[in-house]
Amino acid sequence: MPHYMLKIREPFWQFLDRELREKTFILDEGDFLLRYEFEDVSTYKLILEAIATGHNTLGEIKDYARLRATDITPYLRNLAQADLIEKVKPVLGKGRYRYRMADHFLSSAS
Repeated sequence: MPHYMLKIREPFWQFLDRELREKTFILDEGDFLLRYEFEDVSTYKLILEAIATGHNTLGEIKDYARLRATDITPYLRNLAQADLIEKVKPVLGKGRYRYRMADHFLSSAS
């Protein structure tokens, strides 16, 4: 994978603050990655937004995205296969699976 260098001409934290507040390349990169991987970007973005904001069970995610459980399952599987989210089993093995962001950049850019 190619690595790109970006020249920063200001203090790093000031640069990062501006990049994350304004419509810039870094902020748009999440959208670009989704468009590259998937056709129906809006539904994927809504699901990622749900998970990034703490809605991490199947029921919470489907309610946030206003989808039926049977409709949301393929989206979650595709996001997991793209390594954007992870399906996590509870520590004691009981209870519902939870979903979390595997790519922490996307969780902060949502």
